[in-house]
Amino acid sequence: MKLLFLTEFYPRDDRLVFTGGVEARVYYVSQLAKKDFTVSIIASNSGNIPATAESVFSRMIYMVSAFFQALTAKFDLIEASNVVTYLPAYLAAKLKGKPAIAWIPDVLGKHWWEFGPLVGFFGLLAEKICLRLDWTRVIALSQSTAAKLIIHGVDPKKITVIHAGIDLEEFK
Repeated sequence: MKLLFLTEFYPRDDRLVFTGGVEARVYYVSQLAKKDFTVSIIASNSGNIPATAESVFSRMIYMVSAFFQALTAKFDLIEASNVVTYLPAYLAAKLKGKPAIAWIPDVLGKHWWEFGPLVGFFGLLAEKICLRLDWTRVIALSQSTAAKLIIHGVDPKKITVIHAGIDLEEFK
């Protein structure tokens, strides 16, 4: 089986410098999946970009680029990991007749406005659109996230809660 992870940020080298939990999760899950599956990653090569008004345009460009990369990639299942990657992954999967999984760490809702008017508008719009899509499955980070997803209309039967893991070696 060929898995495609569509993410915004992914470590560029063996130093494994993570900019956040989404990036760390995609890295470790994709590495574990390589034991049993063929794994491909599509990620922005722009490094960590804060959610600012200036970043909206570059993120929109990445969404288009990621869509076309996913459309030409060979995969049996695609997983998207944040609001920037949900729509490109979903559309590519639907056009190719493949299952699409959304991993959703949280639903920000009105909290998008805390990033300012431009980021708030586009973030909230993208989130609302993506939560209305007919995903094959939705993975929620917590019961709290699952409850928010249900409030926003996601079918509870499609939601699976998988809590974040830890690397025990890091704590020895």
